[in-house]
Amino acid sequence: MSKGSKKGSLKRSAEAIEDETVELQPPSDAIHFKEEFAPGRFLVYSHFNGQEFIHIREFGYMGGREYPTKKGVSLTPGRLRALQRRIETVDNLLSQLETNVSYAVPVARGEPLYKEHLGGAVFVTVSEQYHGVDLRRYFQPPVQNILTLPTKSGIYLPLTQWSALKEKLNKLFAIHPELKDAAECHTTHGGNQMEFFTCRECTPFGYDEVDCL
Repeated sequence: MSKGSKKGSLKRSAEAIEDETVELQPPSDAIHFKEEFAPGRFLVYSHFNGQEFIHIREFGYMGGREYPTKKGVSLTPGRLRALQRRIETVDNLLSQLETNVSYAVPVARGEPLYKEHLGGAVFVTVSEQYHGVDLRRYFQPPVQNILTLPTKSGIYLPLTQWSALKEKLNKLFAIHPELKDAAECHTTHGGNQMEFFTCRECTPFGYDEVDCL
């Protein structure tokens, strides 16, 4: 097999696996909170099958009915808590990027400036190229020398939408303060490292995949 053919085959294989990781919003049997923070984009707190989910998602309309699109992420209360703890750091980075723009500092391309795992392969990232926040599920393709790559399952929030989302999050926490006390999964293993490294929520790509931590 030629080098070009092998590269194309690996790319198709990675794309096939990536498509399988696209996450759809679970159906809801009870909605506790739903507010729009940008046109067609909502923060939703819902209950389904004994579990709580917080969705940051874009909705569409068809036949006069509203439906959730693939553009967004579904967070558990623990993942939301992980995001909440990182808001100050994210805001500081965004502020620094705005300062860099005002001084015409060259923009670096490539890997995100900031990338933190929230749980279940969902990451929050900030890049120098795009001044906003990306919430997205990542995957690990079966290709050597590649760590993790972003999937189509996620949502990019420009600065204005990020600010609007934070306002809605504050409202959500005020109405449901129990969410602020949710435990992040990595704190529930009682110091048992083997349990942590085999937990799909904490280390979704295996214990040897340092990029997800």
